[in-house]
Amino acid sequence: MERSAGARLTIALAAMVGVMVSAGGAPAATAATPEAIGRQRVLLVFVPSAGDPRLAAQRTALDRAAAEARARDLVLVAVPEGSSDAEKLRRRFDVGRGFAVVLVGKDGTAKLRSERPVPVSTLFGLIDSMPMRRQEMTRDGG
Repeated sequence: MERSAGARLTIALAAMVGVMVSAGGAPAATAATPEAIGRQRVLLVFVPSAGDPRLAAQRTALDRAAAEARARDLVLVAVPEGSSDAEKLRRRFDVGRGFAVVLVGKDGTAKLRSERPVPVSTLFGLIDSMPMRRQEMTRDGG
């Protein structure tokens, strides 16, 4: 049975439970289920190694705005080079070698790409401009 691109992304992201981290810095085991991934925005941070200082900078920026990230259903997923998951995600989002940041919307498509860490103000501004986020804010009263 042929899987849709969104289903393949969900499976690839679910397989990455070992590198998934919530904006608060704690392991986000619940975000690893396909159902949770389908409801969240994912900030993929492609890195040559897990110790890359740019990953630390991106993670720190989100940690400082953890409540705001949670309000936007945003999780950070580190994608170190070398795993089969990394290769699949790089192909799926057309990301070359080295460092890259890709914001994936709840619809599974890339909303932003960067070759450097992205300020949270940029991330939150973009997310807040998305139609689905506007609906969420209206529904949630904020």
